Amino acid sequence: MKNVILYVASSLDGYVATPDHGVKWLETLENPDGTDYGYQDFIAGIDTIIMGRKSYEVVRNFDMAWPYADKQVYIVSRQHDLVIDTPNTQLLKGDLLEEIEKLKNVWGDKNIWLLGGGLTTRSLLEHQCIEELMLFTAPVLLGEGIPLFPASKMKIKLSLIDHKAYPSGMTFNHYRIIKE
Repeated sequence: MKNVILYVASSLDGYVATPDHGVKWLETLENPDGTDYGYQDFIAGIDTIIMGRKSYEVVRNFDMAWPYADKQVYIVSRQHDLVIDTPNTQLLKGDLLEEIEKLKNVWGDKNIWLLGGGLTTRSLLEHQCIEELMLFTAPVLLGEGIPLFPASKMKIKLSLIDHKAYPSGMTFNHYRIIKE
């Protein structure tokens, strides 16, 4: 069965984007050795992407072609008239948890990337639908913005799989979620 993996970068103070959902701050980080932080290996291991509506709109408005044309992309949104104009992309309809379980058993043999959406992430964590967290922490304080993990009363135990520090100051922590 496929794993749902949250693969994301955040600031040291826990924000994935600025208040206006901007991620340009990531482009300003130093990267002296030009590393891709394992992105190419990660993306090669997935065939399905789940993202919230706001994350979809942010990525869709990047000044480039749709980067996930070779993946099956599902958008989580309560906005059922959402305009979807990117290849292999559709609205995830029905009960979110049931649909995630179905996705784990169809469309290829690779993993599922939970690309974003704080509320979607929180909901999937609360319902134990995520198996792994691959978290990159950037050496920057944003002070405000969109939190990596919106406020919740959930208590989740994690087991560290791997960790790494990069010359840029970026750190990586890979966790498996311990299901109780």
